[in-house]
Amino acid sequence: LAKGSPLQVILYTVLKSLPFLLIFIPLLIKAVKDERAFFQRHAQPEIESGALTKEDVARLETFTGRIKARRSVKGHQAQARLHHLIRAQLDLVRLHIHGMAEPEILEAQRAFIQKLKA
Repeated sequence: LAKGSPLQVILYTVLKSLPFLLIFIPLLIKAVKDERAFFQRHAQPEIESGALTKEDVARLETFTGRIKARRSVKGHQAQARLHHLIRAQLDLVRLHIHGMAEPEILEAQRAFIQKLKA
């Protein structure tokens, strides 16, 4: 292992990993942007139909957004209900992603979401 003070070891480690980080961080940022654009593109028909709002999509497109939404409500039952709502909304968007956008399936899922929102 490296000899020297802990500060020297940390500095050496940072300098050795810098090329990797300079490549990895921009790729990670691009992947996140692409994933959000993909999700928004597939959620757009549901925004137009009124099943989802822009706020719903903003909450659904990131894992941290879903976690923050669940933590924002108080009580176990309210959190469980919101969890089911989020899952149902994600399932609705997944139907578009997987090309299973048959009208009767979509209507059933939309009705289920409206029931959970009420």
